[in-house]
Amino acid sequence: MTELASLRLGLPLRVGDLELKGRGVIVGLVDYGVDCLHPSIVQSVLAVFDEDANTVWQRDRDLLPLDSLPAALISDTKGHGTHIAASLVGRGEVRGVAPEASLVVAKAGTDDRIVAAVEAIFELADQLGMPAVVNLSLGGQHSDGHDGTDSVSRELDELAGAGRVICAAA
Repeated sequence: MTELASLRLGLPLRVGDLELKGRGVIVGLVDYGVDCLHPSIVQSVLAVFDEDANTVWQRDRDLLPLDSLPAALISDTKGHGTHIAASLVGRGEVRGVAPEASLVVAKAGTDDRIVAAVEAIFELADQLGMPAVVNLSLGGQHSDGHDGTDSVSRELDELAGAGRVICAAA
């Protein structure tokens, strides 16, 4: 936005001027793995879902610490999910775009699991009375046409709405 447009509209010139940090918002991340104990994201983790979209850990609900979960649920052998999580909610040296948001991690790799994971994230957000944004940057291994007409895309469209946003990488 140009400085003139900013002045005429009464809007900040830079997004950083808005002081938007994600407070009160759930950021869901559906991926093959996330290192939930990474120092940039561990304080943001609100909940962890397994591959069947069951909540296996939730902050302020479970007495066991996050690091007591099986490594398969809170680790990332490829680094992709952790990179995305830090880009979203990172705090400290690696700062994300929404460092005060609450991160919900869901491990999923197949089409049916992805839809179930997104649905579970939105259900948790509804229970907590919070809006949610879910990130899907899973790559191109899915058999659909990647044009929005496949069954997974249609199911995800049905889940999205007011207070429910899905962001997918191409």
